[in-house]
Amino acid sequence: MHKFTYHNVGQGLFFEGRFQFEDQEITIVYDCGAEKSYKSNLNSVISKFQISNKHIDILVVSHFDFDHISGIRQLLSQCTVSHIILPYLTNEDILIYLLTQRKASPQEESWYTEFLKNPYIILSGFESIKKITFIVNEDELDKSIWLESLDITNGNMENEAIHTIYKQVEIDFKNSRDVHEVNANLKLKFYNYAISSQKEQAFKTRIKEEMRKRGDSSVHSLALRVLSNSKETEEFKTNYRYVSKSNHNNVSLLMMYDFKITRGEILKVAFQEEQLKLFNNAPQYYPLSNFRFVHFFTGDISLKYVKKHLQIYEHYKDLLPHVDAIQVPHHGSKNNWNDDLLKLIPKKTIFIVSSGIHNQFGHPHTEVVDSIEANHKMFKANETESIYVEIL
Repeated sequence: MHKFTYHNVGQGLFFEGRFQFEDQEITIVYDCGAEKSYKSNLNSVISKFQISNKHIDILVVSHFDFDHISGIRQLLSQCTVSHIILPYLTNEDILIYLLTQRKASPQEESWYTEFLKNPYIILSGFESIKKITFIVNEDELDKSIWLESLDITNGNMENEAIHTIYKQVEIDFKNSRDVHEVNANLKLKFYNYAISSQKEQAFKTRIKEEMRKRGDSSVHSLALRVLSNSKETEEFKTNYRYVSKSNHNNVSLLMMYDFKITRGEILKVAFQEEQLKLFNNAPQYYPLSNFRFVHFFTGDISLKYVKKHLQIYEHYKDLLPHVDAIQVPHHGSKNNWNDDLLKLIPKKTIFIVSSGIHNQFGHPHTEVVDSIEANHKMFKANETESIYVEIL
């Protein structure tokens, strides 16, 4: 048995999937957040979620924008989590996130900065967490402040996984070509859709003068200084916001799970009004085949960049022809969409988009909706309705 929900957090993303086996049930959550204007609704959703889900086996964070991680603290405080999976960030990534962060309360900003500085320090404070995995998309792992604080040297970085222990928490750095086997019936495959090397170089060029004036010999030393205290952080953000003009909101840790179905041949899709637990419309039913269910999560990636999206298609070429469900990238943004994806997936595939009603960004864009709905079914989760799916 398998069932999953795209919770009604509006212009954000909060996916919950439950996988039932003969002797256990496994819960996976992909992202837990929404923009600040929907915070009260997010709190309500998390409170209801934890009534039935006290334990999360795997929590996956796609990237570090507020509308994807703003509920993690509350989720961790109300539920136990065994394993957290994050995208690995370079020093350039960390600094750009600081520059692109939306305005937040002082408490939120302080937590966010500390999280970017050392996520395992923040996460190891929750006793239930036993393992943290960072997904790296290159053969060689760039030395960043995340590695330095773990006292990991360059000697063991090439062509092998890095494993260490921090405060009794396992810390792993794994390449995205590795398949994560939860058990014999459930496999996860990740792809760290990171900032491009061209943008990294442009970022370095733009801040070269800052580094020269302040005596920083490298981006590494700059990152250490900027995150050393709140005054340095704010000064950097004030002086260098122009550096982040290029869009960094198209990176994410992609995830695809391949679930071997032991029983069930029908997919039941329903809109669920979260507050009253009522189904607003008659459920829709779709046949399944090959005794498997494949689900693709895209976070906020952009499919506009030819080189990047071809790398994604190559990475997932064995699974794309079998995809049953896809999360629409970046809440249905026109700037992140490319019709090429539709050529690689079967017509049975359903799309699910999570976006706020009448949001300021116009998500999902009508061109994206029309493109998908020409041959596929699309469902929309928002701040009033969840999308609930069950295999019967």
